Amino acid sequence: AGPSAQMPVAVVPPPIAAGPPPALPAPVASGPPPPAPPRPQDDFADSRTRPGKLPSTPLDEEFLVQQTRPGTLPTQLPTRARWPLFALGGVLLVLTITLAALLTRSEPPALGTIEVMSIPLAARVLIDGTDLGGHTPLRLDNVDARAPHHVVVSAPGYRSWEKDVVFEHGNAMVELHAVLTALVGVVHVGSEPQGADVFIAGQPRGRTPVDVSDVPTSEDVSVELRRAGYRTEQRVVHWDGRTSASVDVPMEKLHH
Repeated sequence: AGPSAQMPVAVVPPPIAAGPPPALPAPVASGPPPPAPPRPQDDFADSRTRPGKLPSTPLDEEFLVQQTRPGTLPTQLPTRARWPLFALGGVLLVLTITLAALLTRSEPPALGTIEVMSIPLAARVLIDGTDLGGHTPLRLDNVDARAPHHVVVSAPGYRSWEKDVVFEHGNAMVELHAVLTALVGVVHVGSEPQGADVFIAGQPRGRTPVDVSDVPTSEDVSVELRRAGYRTEQRVVHWDGRTSASVDVPMEKLHH
């Protein structure tokens, strides 16, 4: 036989190994987005309401970073660090005001002057029970300004006027204006015969016998008696420190 013809050989691919199917992408779940991480401000707000925890603020963290960073100064103090400074500032302000008040307060001078004026004039003046021998208007110099004084102004026929004097606010001068009140007395007026018209200080005050009250005792009083057919009689009442006086006048009959 002749050379044998070569038969074509079929190539069979190797078998594909069996295995798990490829994974599919996970389905996207529908729903609200996940919560965002808490911000420092939210953590601070939450720490204010969470018992047992002190608030932490970005300002505090920045302050600590600046404190530990060499060569830097803090730009702003935290709130808790500022309160002691506020309190210290208030205390310093109060101390400054108090010191200024003490330094500006003037002490009264060692000697002062008291000027006394009165109505009526020529009244007598006593200071601390001592009669200085003068009459108003009167100026009293070289008075101890560091002690209180008692001033009495008096005049015959008037009620005494009194006042306690203190030199205040560093003043070296005190002015006193004393208005004295007149005392009043009673004048009994009689005549013989009775029934005469009575005039005191020119004013009619009844007929004898009569008691005339509310008569000022600050000065002498003129008494005048009038009756028809009799001579007009005049008398002067001197009080001499009294508050009552009596006048009995015999009247002389006129002869025609």
